[in-house]
Amino acid sequence: MSSSLSAPAAASDTRSSGLLARLEAIDPTPSRLRAREAFARTGLPHRRIEGWRWSDVRAALSRPPSAGGEATPATPLAGGSGLLFGEDGRVRGELAGASWTRGSPEDEASVPDVGPLGWLAEALAPDGADITLASGAKPLAIVFSGGRGDRFVHLRIRVPQGVEAEVTESHLSGGGFSSVRVDYVLEEGASLHRSVFLAGGAECVQAAVASVRLAPGARFRQTFLSLGAGLSRLETALTHEGDGSEAVLDGAYLLGEGRRTDIVTRVDHLGIGASTRQLVRGAVSSGGRAAFQGRFHVARHAQKTDARMQHQALLLEEGAEVNAKPELEIYADDVQCAHGATTGALDEAALFYMRQRGLPLAQARAILTLSFIASALDSAPPEPREALLGEAERWLTGA
Repeated sequence: MSSSLSAPAAASDTRSSGLLARLEAIDPTPSRLRAREAFARTGLPHRRIEGWRWSDVRAALSRPPSAGGEATPATPLAGGSGLLFGEDGRVRGELAGASWTRGSPEDEASVPDVGPLGWLAEALAPDGADITLASGAKPLAIVFSGGRGDRFVHLRIRVPQGVEAEVTESHLSGGGFSSVRVDYVLEEGASLHRSVFLAGGAECVQAAVASVRLAPGARFRQTFLSLGAGLSRLETALTHEGDGSEAVLDGAYLLGEGRRTDIVTRVDHLGIGASTRQLVRGAVSSGGRAAFQGRFHVARHAQKTDARMQHQALLLEEGAEVNAKPELEIYADDVQCAHGATTGALDEAALFYMRQRGLPLAQARAILTLSFIASALDSAPPEPREALLGEAERWLTGA
C-alpha cells in the first residue's frame, strides 16, 4: 500500500567498504566475529534487499554532507537512573536498582536475526552494558546522544522472573550515523514497559534495533514516538518463545520536510495462547516520508494465538508520502489474527466546525492531529506518555 510523490536516491557502496575496513581492523570476540560475518553478507542495506525498500541506508550515507546536521530540538525521556551514550558510543553514568556489567554483551545462541544494522552495532560497539533489572527499581533511562560522528552501541537488558520494570530510550542525533541494538530478555512472568523517543537531524541516519524474547507468561509493552531524521528506522524483532505471553507494540510518528522514518516489526508466535497487539498512527506533512512494515508469523503449533495489527496515517499536505506493508503468515488453524492499513486526510467538516468557533486553521489542524495520534501512545506509563505527548504537541505547534 503506497502514497508516493518522490523517488529514491541512487546508491553507493563507498561507506559500506569503509565500514568493512573498520571491521577487519578490530580484534573480535567470537560474537563480534559472527556479527561481522553476518553484516558482510549484505553490507549496508539498500532498496534491492527485502525489507529495505524504503530504508536505503547505502544511498543515504553516500550523500555529501552540508553545513546543517543539527538535531530536532528535543528533551530525553526521564527515568530514575540512567546511562548516557555519547557520540563515541561509550557509556557514561551509573545505574541504581540494577546489576550490570560494562562492555558489549556476548551473544546467546538463540538471539534472532537482527538484520545488518543490528549486526553492525554489535561488531563495532566500543562499549555497552549487560543489565539485569531488579524488582521495585525506578525506571531506567537510556540516552543515545550525538552530533556528526558515527555511533555504535550494543546492550542486553534482562528482566528476571516475576519482575516488573520500565525502560525509556531516547535516540537523539545530529548529522551522523547511529546504529543501536538492544536485546531484551524477559523471563517467565516478567513484565516490561519500553518507551522510545527518536529525533534526528536532516542528515542523520539513525537505527534503533531491538530483539525481544518472551518466556511463558511474560508481558512486553512498547510505545514509541518518532520525529524522524534524514533516515530513521525503528526495528523490533519479537519472539513469543513460551505459552501465554503478551506483547503490545504501539506508537506514533510525525514527519516534516526532509524527515523519514521506517517502522519495522517482525513477530514470531511459537507458544500457545500468546497475544500481540499493534497500533501505529502517523501524520506526515510536505517533504516527509514514512513507511510501516509489519509481519506476524504464527507457527503451526502456536494454536490459540491472538494477533492484531493496525497502521493508520494522515497525509497533512501535498508532497507527503506514506508506504505500508502489513503481513500475516499463519500456519496454525485455531487463531484470531487480523491486520489493516489506511491512509487519509484530516476531517474537513471538523476543521470547518473549529474555524467557525474562532480557532485559527493551524491550531485546529494541530489539535485534530494530536488527537489522532494520542491513542497510539496510550499504552505507555503515565510519565513517558505525557512526555511523548508534550514532544508531539511542540512539533505540531512549532513551540
